[in-house]
Amino acid sequence: MFGNQQQTAESLGIHCNTLRHRLKRIEQLIGHRLGDAFVRLNLQNALLIEQILFQHHNIDSQLPTSEDQ
Repeated sequence: MFGNQQQTAESLGIHCNTLRHRLKRIEQLIGHRLGDAFVRLNLQNALLIEQILFQHHNIDSQLPTSEDQ
């Protein structure tokens, strides 16, 4: 599988078996395997779009300005 599950579980303060169970449940709910990098990219993009549209995330603050270059 992808990433370091032990480190992720520790960061979340949960047991690694709990993390594995949650990841499998997510796969069941979305109908796709999280081991597929393209699926993960699409999920990351969807979450970013959700932030921009519904949480008024300011994407301009993350873009480099002419002063940064």
